[in-house]
Amino acid sequence: MVSNIRFLSLALLVAGHVLSPLVAQNTTQSPYSNFGIGELGGGEYSQITAVGGLSQTAGSRYQNSALNPATLGVLRYSSLDFGFHGSTGKITAQDKRRDVNTGGFSYLNMAFPTLNKNILTGTYKDSTGKTRPKLLKLNMGTAFGLAPVSAVGFNYSLTDSTILRHDVYHNGGGGLNRFYLAHAIQIANRVSIGYQAAYIFGQLRDFSVFNLNDSGYFMRFEDQRSIQLSGWQHRLGVHLNFRTGPLNHLFGASMLWNRNTTGTQSRLVRTYSSGFGGFPSYRDTILSNVSQKGSITLPNGFSAGYSLERPGKWRIGAEYREEQWNNFNAFYTSSRFSTRSTWGVGLNINPEAAARKIGARNRVPVEWRMGFRNTQTQNLFNTATGTVQIEERAYTIGVGIPVSRRYFDNSFVRSQLNLTLEYQDRGGKSASNNGLAREQYLRLILGVSLGDVWFDRNKYN
Repeated sequence: MVSNIRFLSLALLVAGHVLSPLVAQNTTQSPYSNFGIGELGGGEYSQITAVGGLSQTAGSRYQNSALNPATLGVLRYSSLDFGFHGSTGKITAQDKRRDVNTGGFSYLNMAFPTLNKNILTGTYKDSTGKTRPKLLKLNMGTAFGLAPVSAVGFNYSLTDSTILRHDVYHNGGGGLNRFYLAHAIQIANRVSIGYQAAYIFGQLRDFSVFNLNDSGYFMRFEDQRSIQLSGWQHRLGVHLNFRTGPLNHLFGASMLWNRNTTGTQSRLVRTYSSGFGGFPSYRDTILSNVSQKGSITLPNGFSAGYSLERPGKWRIGAEYREEQWNNFNAFYTSSRFSTRSTWGVGLNINPEAAARKIGARNRVPVEWRMGFRNTQTQNLFNTATGTVQIEERAYTIGVGIPVSRRYFDNSFVRSQLNLTLEYQDRGGKSASNNGLAREQYLRLILGVSLGDVWFDRNKYN
């Protein structure tokens, strides 16, 4: 009981620390976040990101995936996962370069098993003629958490002299987050089905200045926009586990769909000139709209993956994801996008290895991870040589440093410190060759996974 109280206290402390700055933080400085709902991604645990983002088969005794609710059926211990990230890198466009440093909250998830029971379904006779009970094993797991959906953060300027020279300055911030509740049931330690409902909320902010270089500096326009979004997101997932000899075959898949997403836009457009001391002197208000309401169609999608595992030794897998961003529609923008697709591969060494006696103490081996992820993003741009779809590549490596402790039934409960290093290249040479921005980042994700046991009474002989 004392252990559970400490566990809950730590969870509430972390949640309070994370929630307070969540809406205001900027975790990106990408010009590509100026489109749609911002830069997508985030919300994957450090240990999942390290293996190429293989979320669909990531279920284990200590871990579930926030992107496939069916993995909760595999969970056997309560866990609290939270993480933060920091990144450094550069953005290059034509002959210009900008160094960027960002960081912030990555995810918060609390999961726990809620049922572990054998149900009598009948009897049978064994080879010796004895009557044996037929048992159906049921497991259930529940989770709730908070994770980012998108991030907005950009600050750049453009100059156009096609007809008349003018400058446009863009600055923005914000992003969307989701709070979710998920539940799953597993039958016979083989088939798990799960459902997740999430509430999407957040704010997108955009500040733009249009400057026509006239002699008196009178032709300047300022456009301020703020959009509040909210809606519901649903996921339905399945997780299968089959054994052949010493190997486990893991299959995972999930469907994603969004419903009833709405937004409220506040917009102010006005003209100004440079006043005394360089401060703006506002002259006329062109548009003032305090609460324009409208609907938003966020894309649906699906994911599927397969992993081959030698329990306690290694796990290798691959995964594919797709979201129909070509169906995206929002009242505040006329931008159009393409289907977003992602595939990844990953290797995990020593996953869920048992505690071993090293010297006088029981220790769990360190877990090593590596992976690769390729994404054809939803962003399309028309260039002089044709249409360019922005590509994103990520190379990852990670380590899980375990801390184990003996529980009352002589089992070992594991907690883990997860470190993931990711190199990300967005745009690549195709963007550079067409005058678009190329982004290269080195990102460090620090994750903590705390294991515990709930709903079990201590047993004494």
